[in-house]
Amino acid sequence: MWRPGGKLTLRPPAGRFAPESLFLAMRQRYGDTEHRVLSLDAGSEMGQPLQVGKGQWVHCITPPATGESGLAAVTLEANVQSATWPCTATVAVQDPLDPRIDLTWID
Repeated sequence: MWRPGGKLTLRPPAGRFAPESLFLAMRQRYGDTEHRVLSLDAGSEMGQPLQVGKGQWVHCITPPATGESGLAAVTLEANVQSATWPCTATVAVQDPLDPRIDLTWID
């Protein structure tokens, strides 16, 4: 089970050319807009509720994969409370090899 963890700070890469850099990819895709970056931590229990405000980006990032592993290991469950309806959300899963590419985009 994966659960939202603590705040994650993405650091600029050492060199100019770093296509795998999450820092550069997120800056290119989302600009300098307000967003939170959280780690996704493995555990046996559900984590604390994650509160998201209107128009706020929240990025949950898994640790780097070791060996062969599939993205099917990450499932999203949401229980929306205290929302003003209509309430919409978008969930995207980015390619771990090139974070500028979406593997899936769900509205």
